[in-house]
Amino acid sequence: MTDPAAPREKPAKVQQFHATNGRVSGYIGLGCAAVILAFALAAHDPGMPLGIAILAVLGALLVWAIVLRPAVWTTERHLVMRNMFHTDIIPLRSIERVVVAQVLAVFADGRRFVSAAIGYSTRQSVKNRTGTRSGRAAPPTALDTYQVFVEERLNHLAQEDRERYADGETAPRRTFAWPEMGGVVVLVLAFVVWLVR
Repeated sequence: MTDPAAPREKPAKVQQFHATNGRVSGYIGLGCAAVILAFALAAHDPGMPLGIAILAVLGALLVWAIVLRPAVWTTERHLVMRNMFHTDIIPLRSIERVVVAQVLAVFADGRRFVSAAIGYSTRQSVKNRTGTRSGRAAPPTALDTYQVFVEERLNHLAQEDRERYADGETAPRRTFAWPEMGGVVVLVLAFVVWLVR
């Protein structure tokens, strides 16, 4: 018999959806920030190199938060959308509609939740719009377009959850990425202090 007062285990990922937001540029950004930081630290100077070092760390943290942190996955009963500075945990049964455009938009419990992890690039959006208007191209399907697969899969999982379980929680929850938020605040303050000293 489980103890109701015991902390809940973190639900395991059932399906991870890979990001379409250009992770390679994020890794390149982190590499550039690391090189700049190494040169700044090698100078052993509290003047200009220290300010550059602070900016390099801030840049790396922002690249992580904006490009690499966003992710989307499902657990057995929830959709998890991790964004820059917060994570939305949405019960599958509460999902009303899923739309992928330049970002992933999930409508649940009368609210709209977005994630930049999955979406069409500007080039893909223009190509799809032009092809549909001219009638020369068939609309994209889940077999040939990953974004359509994500849209259909999430709608299917939501419907399946409603059919399989008689009840369950319907209110989405939001948690905040306090380490990232705190890091940005500390680094901005450190740069301001360096600037005015």
